[in-house]
Amino acid sequence: MRCIILRSFSYSTTGLDQHWASSGTEHEIPDGMVPGLEREGYVRPVGKAVVSPERKVITAAPENQAMTAPQNKRSVGKGPKGLWFVMQDGARVSRGFNSAEAAQAAIYDA
Repeated sequence: MRCIILRSFSYSTTGLDQHWASSGTEHEIPDGMVPGLEREGYVRPVGKAVVSPERKVITAAPENQAMTAPQNKRSVGKGPKGLWFVMQDGARVSRGFNSAEAAQAAIYDA
C-alpha cells in the first residue's frame, strides 16, 4: 500500500533486507504493516483524509484520585554560630549541621 511517511523508521519486508523510510516521502509499505504503523503515527495511506481524534478529559472517581501530600511546615535555618538547623515554627528541632544540604536532608527525620 502506498503511504506517506510521517515519522522516519526502518523496516524489513522479508526479514533479511532493510529499508529506510524518511519522513515526508512516499513508500510502498506491505499491507500487513500499515494498520500498526498508522495507529502509532508513522504513516498515512495515500488518499486517506487526515482526521484529528477527539480529545476527551476523563477524570478519576473520587475514591481513585491521588491524595495530597502532607504539608511539612519545617524549614532550614542558620544559627548564630554558623551551624544549620531544622526549624519548625521558629524553634530548632534538630542538632546543628555543618551545611545547609545536610540540614535539608534531615528535615524529615527531625
